[in-house]
Amino acid sequence: MLRLKIKNDRKGIGGFFFDTPVLLLIIVVITVFTASLYQVYLPIQEERKRLTQDRTCIDLKNTVQNYQEILVNDEFSMEKLEILDEERLESYLNLDQDYDYNISFKPLEGDRSWSFGDDPDQEENSEVGISSYQTPVSLVDEGGSSHISKLRVSVWRG
Repeated sequence: MLRLKIKNDRKGIGGFFFDTPVLLLIIVVITVFTASLYQVYLPIQEERKRLTQDRTCIDLKNTVQNYQEILVNDEFSMEKLEILDEERLESYLNLDQDYDYNISFKPLEGDRSWSFGDDPDQEENSEVGISSYQTPVSLVDEGGSSHISKLRVSVWRG
C-alpha cells in the first residue's frame, strides 16, 4: 500500500519545473531594474563631480583675489606678479591634490600676461572637463596706472 502512494505521487517531479519560469522572470526583472538604476546613477555622480569642481574653481578664484602678496590697495600689482614664486602661491592656495589648476592675468591692452600652474590647453587635457571662471580685475603698473585685465582661473581633475 505504501508503494502505491509513492508511485502515484508526481508532485516532486514536476514542482521544480513549474517554478523555473517564475524564477527566470524574477532574475530578468532584477537585472533590468539594476541596469536602469545604474543608468540613472552614473549621470548623477558625474554631475556631482562637476559641481564640486565648479565650487573648487570659484573658491580658488576667491582665494587668489584675497592673496595679499600680489595686491596693492585691493588691486593686483604687475610688479608683484613678476616676482611671484609659484611654490609660495601653491602653498597658499592649498588646493586638493586631485585637481590641477591654471591662473592667468591678461591685460586687455598689450602683450604681457602672467600664468601660474599647468597649461589647460595641453592635448592630454582635451578630454577632461575643465571648470573655468573669468572675471575683470585691475592691474597696477610700477607708475601707479590701472589697467583693466582678465583674471582666469581654470581647474580640472589631474
